[in-house]
Amino acid sequence: ALYVKADIYYSKLRDMESASDYFKKAAKVLCSANQIERAGDAYNNAGALMQDLTEYEESHKYLRLAEAIRDSLQLNSKLAQTLSNIAITYMEQGKINEAEGYHMKALKIREGGDDFVGLAQTYNNLVNFYGVQKKLWRAMFLA
Repeated sequence: ALYVKADIYYSKLRDMESASDYFKKAAKVLCSANQIERAGDAYNNAGALMQDLTEYEESHKYLRLAEAIRDSLQLNSKLAQTLSNIAITYMEQGKINEAEGYHMKALKIREGGDDFVGLAQTYNNLVNFYGVQKKLWRAMFLA
């Protein structure tokens, strides 16, 4: 529990390097304590944090761990959240096709569930995705 509290504390202070270390430690401790769902949460948070630090390979590594855990436990709402995070990471890397695929996987899960706030967030993610894509498309023709 100490690592989980520390990761949130450092994240709020914007000491991202320390927060990242604590998220990773929290995930390992939770896995060893057989708290697999919570470990998935920690991996998802570590991946999102690494995304903020533009450490995309690290971000993908942790998000894939979260995806595997959440998929195996059939935590659909949380899985959709992780898929959206993966999509955003790909989008920030300019990997548009991969990003769109993950956004669509998240949307399919959300539309089949009852997490309406999550569904709205997925729609917002798609608005941002297609808005960025349109700007890129325009930039290509104006160059």
